[in-house]
Amino acid sequence: MTCSLEMEMSDQMWSALGDEVEADWPPERERAVRAAIARRATRRRAVLRSAVAVASTGLIVAGGFALVSWRSAIPVSAPLASGASTASRAPRLDNECSQ
Repeated sequence: MTCSLEMEMSDQMWSALGDEVEADWPPERERAVRAAIARRATRRRAVLRSAVAVASTGLIVAGGFALVSWRSAIPVSAPLASGASTASRAPRLDNECSQ
């Protein structure tokens, strides 16, 4: 019990000493500090949004390059057959009913 009373008195003495050393902030200083904190938070959010936008753009560009390089890396095994040679070998489906 004595220890808690002694701690309470010590806390009161320290807070009284703090009030003597630095009194409450004047309202204009408090507003300035709050405005500075708000500016810092706004700047931090803007930097974060910009970083996310740059990273997203980078991922999209990297994906586009990967897709283009992947498609160009596919080997062409045989030349495509011309339309005339394919047409002569394949049966015509559109005129089957009329014959």
